[in-house]
Amino acid sequence: MASEPTNLHGQNGGAAPKKAKSEPFAKLPVTLRDRLLELTGAELKVWLAYTLHANKQGYAWPNRETLHRETGLSEDWISTARQGLVKKGWLERVGRKYEVDYPEHYSPRVARFTAPWFRPVIPPRRT
Repeated sequence: MASEPTNLHGQNGGAAPKKAKSEPFAKLPVTLRDRLLELTGAELKVWLAYTLHANKQGYAWPNRETLHRETGLSEDWISTARQGLVKKGWLERVGRKYEVDYPEHYSPRVARFTAPWFRPVIPPRRT
């Protein structure tokens, strides 16, 4: 079933307007545009990806595969951009989740770290 086109003026042929589903969003201040020159293109892509993955507490942990798929950057560029963002204060490292798996075919515990957790922020201006 094809969806109906959205009328930008709120008119729906006399029918009652349909309530649109809201999608989660990240709210960015307009003043961010004055700070864009502080970041490289790769850093901006990675920062936006973290910002768009952040949960309600502001933490994000997308893995490199996800970051690669969404930004088009290689793993090396992602690592370099992430390091630059941390150094410039645009990403705060907040830890890493530790998981323990118990595979059925293997008796000892297999422990692994998940993707590192970061909090994307807009740092204060440096003078």
